[in-house]
Amino acid sequence: MNRHFLLSIALAVVLIFFIFLLIQEKQPFASDRQQPSHQIVALGDSLTYGYGDGTGRGYVGELKRQLNRHRDTQYQVDNYGIRGQQTDGVLHQLTQRPVLRDVKRADTLILFIGTNDFLYSNGRDMMDPQPKRLKAGKREFTTHLEQILNRVRQANPQAPVLLLGLYDPYPRMVASDPYIQQWNRAIRRVLARYSNTTWIPTHSLFQGKPKMAYFSDALHPNHRGYQMIVKQIFRKYNFTDK
Repeated sequence: MNRHFLLSIALAVVLIFFIFLLIQEKQPFASDRQQPSHQIVALGDSLTYGYGDGTGRGYVGELKRQLNRHRDTQYQVDNYGIRGQQTDGVLHQLTQRPVLRDVKRADTLILFIGTNDFLYSNGRDMMDPQPKRLKAGKREFTTHLEQILNRVRQANPQAPVLLLGLYDPYPRMVASDPYIQQWNRAIRRVLARYSNTTWIPTHSLFQGKPKMAYFSDALHPNHRGYQMIVKQIFRKYNFTDK
């Protein structure tokens, strides 16, 4: 076996080795591979914003935290909740380019709105219901809700929409409760006209519960209260099947 032949073999081995290194360099390690992502967009008022939660997460942040535990898919959330917002505010948001862009690319949309519409239509008072004012407020609210869902569906025809209902923050004081239930029934009638939507009832979540244990003030849940809302979302909607 002559020197030229041995040299040729050595060069071939070196060449094969460098080709192997080049191929390996182009293959990402398992830890470098991007996880599949799932984008959630949340629209609403201070309840979506998370006001009252000492952790700063609210139900939206807590939902994201729990979804990203021990899952292969990475969940991202755009939270567009605004304190004091009513349905007309959500309609305005849906004309803004950044919001509309995120709604278009969302894999799931969450809408929790109506508490302020209810309050303001009754003069910001839940303790003394005004039937005529609440009836007029309900008509305006449901009109706005239908317009919101129309705009959402125009921007994103496919993504599931989760719509959270209104709850009674004073379950032991029944004065406003029948009217809250009327509004919830109106919401469900609107929602029934749209495909790929899920109703998330919250009305009975706090019934029989000590208020100080689940609320940060007269209206907004604390961290424990928001956790109950998240549990209800998981009871009514299975993200792992999507």
